[in-house]
Amino acid sequence: MEAPQATARGDRRKMGYRKLHPVEGLDFALNRWLPYMCEAEVAEAAARIASLDDWRREFTRLAERAEQECRPLNGAFYYCAAEFFLGRDSAARACLMDRSLRLYDEVIRDWGAERHDVPYESGALPALVLRAKGRRLDTLVVHGGFDSYKEELFMAAPEYAAMGFDVIVFDGPGQGQALRRHGLVMPSDWERPVGSVLSHFGLTDCTLMGFSLGGYLAPRAAAYDDRIKRLIVNDVLFDFFAVFTNRMPAATALALEAALDAHDGGTVNAIVEGLAAMSDVIRWALAHGVEVSGAKGYVDYFRWLRKMTTAEFSHRITQDVLVIAAREDHIVPMRQFYQQVGALTDVSSLTAQVFTRADHAHQHCHVANTAMVIDFVGTWLRFQNRLASDRMNLP
Repeated sequence: MEAPQATARGDRRKMGYRKLHPVEGLDFALNRWLPYMCEAEVAEAAARIASLDDWRREFTRLAERAEQECRPLNGAFYYCAAEFFLGRDSAARACLMDRSLRLYDEVIRDWGAERHDVPYESGALPALVLRAKGRRLDTLVVHGGFDSYKEELFMAAPEYAAMGFDVIVFDGPGQGQALRRHGLVMPSDWERPVGSVLSHFGLTDCTLMGFSLGGYLAPRAAAYDDRIKRLIVNDVLFDFFAVFTNRMPAATALALEAALDAHDGGTVNAIVEGLAAMSDVIRWALAHGVEVSGAKGYVDYFRWLRKMTTAEFSHRITQDVLVIAAREDHIVPMRQFYQQVGALTDVSSLTAQVFTRADHAHQHCHVANTAMVIDFVGTWLRFQNRLASDRMNLP
């Protein structure tokens, strides 16, 4: 089978969530990066994946083939996928990510992108920047969430730049190279890393957009930093601990909460062992959470999770806000969309949007139709910019 040559920006025009693997978490990961991969290759490889070891083997094989065939976009995302489910103790992790980043640099070589290292605590927050084409309307600052990389989010930068926006995409603590290269773990007070980014670039007026767990992180930053004038929650995440327990049997969730309240580490660890035994993906997610949070163990991790709710500060958010949700999100239950919207009691303006199966954007972060969501966000940003300009010209 000969793989087609990918364009330098992938193919987001191909709408529709594919059924590529019977395991929900693996199926979502495949759909997440599919615009930057060869679908035929991915489907063929997916049929041979029954474990995370298989996943690493198959995507390493695809990456090496793409590299040999001078397909840097495919290769970069294949290597990224091969690295994704590896733990911090894996000897292969750093090598695979280095290969991914090397090919990614080939992909964006002619984009005019800038690389920055924003000083933060004992390390740095790596950032990618693309300047607006023509007259600059606004600066869009973007970050991910629990397991994202700035590189995947930066793929949309040329489209936003063409609309008139400077785009800054960064790895915050606990994300991408801030975690892997600098060992920085994720704080609940996200205004600190965002503040460092805004200060580094001299920003006093910008839009902040957070993806996935960024649906908690970005609102947190906006609540405590008034240099953020517009906020995009993409997707909503009102309560991270509730997201986690929502996927458990009700009795297990109640037992976990009771054990945490009682400081019963033995019971917490027993519950975790039971959850980890259910699947490789759950085992990875638990271990990844400990790494991202810098927790000393699972009790510390769940206490960190409990801090991740916007209920404590949503009333402080006064910006123009866009909240987006996916109707069939397999991670965040729809009730959190309504909880978040209801908690935003003092915003300047609120736009709330739910995308559905009819939009081909019904899954978490709208992975099957990101092109439409980029257009939607761009339209909202231009509308906000026009409103701000009209207000300045009022007599």
